[in-house]
Amino acid sequence: MRLKLTLVFCLIVNALAQIDLQRVHIVTNINQASYERSSNQIVAAGDVVRLALVVEARVANLYSSLYLSPYRNLVIEGDTIEIERVATWRTFTSNEPVIRWYLILPGKLDTVYYNQGNPLAPWAVIPYREIPITSWNDQWEVLLSSLPEYDSYFPGTVWLKVAVAFKGQYCESRGIESHYKLPDGKDYGGLSPQIMRLTVKGHTGNEFVNCLMGLRNLPCIANANSWNGYWVDHQTKCWIGGNFHSFCQLAGEMAGRSLLKYFNQFPLPALNAYQLTNYWGKMAYINGDEYLLDNKQEIFLSANTFGIGDFIVKGQNQAIFYQDLSSLGNFPNQKLDGNDLVLGCWNGALSIAPLLPTMGDSLVLIKWQKRW
Repeated sequence: MRLKLTLVFCLIVNALAQIDLQRVHIVTNINQASYERSSNQIVAAGDVVRLALVVEARVANLYSSLYLSPYRNLVIEGDTIEIERVATWRTFTSNEPVIRWYLILPGKLDTVYYNQGNPLAPWAVIPYREIPITSWNDQWEVLLSSLPEYDSYFPGTVWLKVAVAFKGQYCESRGIESHYKLPDGKDYGGLSPQIMRLTVKGHTGNEFVNCLMGLRNLPCIANANSWNGYWVDHQTKCWIGGNFHSFCQLAGEMAGRSLLKYFNQFPLPALNAYQLTNYWGKMAYINGDEYLLDNKQEIFLSANTFGIGDFIVKGQNQAIFYQDLSSLGNFPNQKLDGNDLVLGCWNGALSIAPLLPTMGDSLVLIKWQKRW
């Protein structure tokens, strides 16, 4: 039966007759893995990410869907596709189907959204935009690293869509029309998890910060929440959006350390803080270009004192230390100064900014004893 199915499929595809395009899937291959998968991916900086499209089609009167792909080993929506249901596309592509790729991003990253608490429309609805990737036109497979302005999007998270037109037929993968719907049918504010999502982590040497950097491009929702009170269904966990606290929560989880007992308490739990977090906190004040402690000592940056991944607090303003930069130029000097970079949410999504203009001339430095 499988041999018959394969022969019939190949004959019809080669003849380009009675082929009905059903859906398009985007699959990824990470570092030349054995399988191409349609699932959302979180990858490390430096991973080689190859994207390809797979056309799902019905041919003649065959009952099962078949797949046009340059690859044989496919996992589509969690199901491993039998090789007999996969056909190469030489004849199909020789007839020049039109292929268009799109990058999907929030419409505004410099905006703070709010859940309304209105029973009819309780959740902030994030607007998104589809940006044509013209350099990928008519390409069946591409490297993620070839995305124009790659460094402006990554580390971070993006979504992708692809569309195919062929002999009067048109089909596409899911795009901005596909929203995340709750069991009661209400819009949860973000994109469906069935849209291809790619997250590239940072490369700082600190896994917590690497994962936090991977959450760039997620919208800022000041009062991000869960429809049922559980973290597993929180808007941040669902990649819809979040605030500084919820982003730290997800980044810690991605880095392999659950922070649920500190939920909405970063960086200082309200009660018994020292016993709960095992941290130390010190005041720092600007003196010229650099910060000093109360006793006028310089603040040297290291894994044993204060460094990447530690918290900085100024009232309600909070950030994560990101990069050591000298006030005289773009090189490290192992001292805390105003030109160092921090990561936080200031009137929008996660972003990187200089320490002094962002956090001010007096700070509280919080270092958790358990390192990442």
